[in-house]
Amino acid sequence: MTVSSTDKPTDQPTDLRERLAQLLMVRIGSNLPPILRVHEDEGRIVQLLGDCHVGGLLLFNGTWPETRETLQRLQSQCKHRLLVASDIERGAGQQVAGLTLFPHQRAFVDLDGSTIGADAAIEEFCRTTASEAHAAGIDITFGPVADVNSDPRNPIIATRAFGNDPQRAAELVAAYVRACEEAGLMTTAKHFPGHGDTHQDSHDATPRVEASLEELRQRELVPFQAAIDAGVSLLMTAHVEYPALDPSGLPATLSRPILVDLLRGEMGFEGVVCSDSLLMAGVRDRFETEGEMCLAALNAGVDLLLDVADPKSVVEAFVKAIGEGRLATERVDEAFERVWRLKERAASRSLINLPTPESLAAGEAASLKIAGAA
Repeated sequence: MTVSSTDKPTDQPTDLRERLAQLLMVRIGSNLPPILRVHEDEGRIVQLLGDCHVGGLLLFNGTWPETRETLQRLQSQCKHRLLVASDIERGAGQQVAGLTLFPHQRAFVDLDGSTIGADAAIEEFCRTTASEAHAAGIDITFGPVADVNSDPRNPIIATRAFGNDPQRAAELVAAYVRACEEAGLMTTAKHFPGHGDTHQDSHDATPRVEASLEELRQRELVPFQAAIDAGVSLLMTAHVEYPALDPSGLPATLSRPILVDLLRGEMGFEGVVCSDSLLMAGVRDRFETEGEMCLAALNAGVDLLLDVADPKSVVEAFVKAIGEGRLATERVDEAFERVWRLKERAASRSLINLPTPESLAAGEAASLKIAGAA
């Protein structure tokens, strides 16, 4: 069943606080205690939006079709269209129960030489995921994982990555980006400049990659450059230190040499730089307040700040920093314009295909075929 989108582009906000709030995303739903479904979290989000017009939502633990209905109501009540993003590396079913769930990325590598073929399987995965994500109301997938899983002790990347071969990972990352973007689902290559050569989890600590600059260029950066060349919409930063790229010891999320000099200047990325979750210890433990943490990330080159707990206080911290000369309005405008372009793209979709029993059965069959052949 095909339905018309209700999305309508809106005029850009001119109020400083509203423009600053567009740089923040908050979560809706939770798959961690206290567990909460998306539709059960609607009331909190309505109240939050009354206090602070945030730029978007990070979607966790949804159900079909309740998630679509919830997001439609929230969008209709918003002054400015919300961007909705989700960790759906494994398909829309990863965060919206009732939709299609696929194997981890590593399974696609195992299809090389099979009758299915990795590239064809990725295209099918992307078409299914994009269609179901749009139906649910999701604009952005936090995928592909562009990390090269070079450390077998890695507790956080592992089978989420396309393996330990940089060239093959780059090929599959590019195929993933092209197929999703062509289907209208905006992609996010993560975790820049690479979380694969670590044995710590940045949720709980700040990992450190001791690789040389040459090693980083030949391994970690290869899939990210492929993603950029393929037209990826966003890059997500890693809460990881890379002394060869920034001797100061700051993690990438807080590093201007990494996010501006390397990513923008050398690698030519022109899209949106988003942070990994700012609830993670990899950056949060460095600061006394959330406002100071978000200010440091914004000044380092992050355009879109994810998983902000108290957006209203962060906006006020930004306003104060502008008054004190610690945040330039030019930097705010630069980040805002990049984020707003994503909103315009999201609002430009005219038709959405709703899942049918037949399409869901076809998605499940494709997932089982990939899992069985891998």
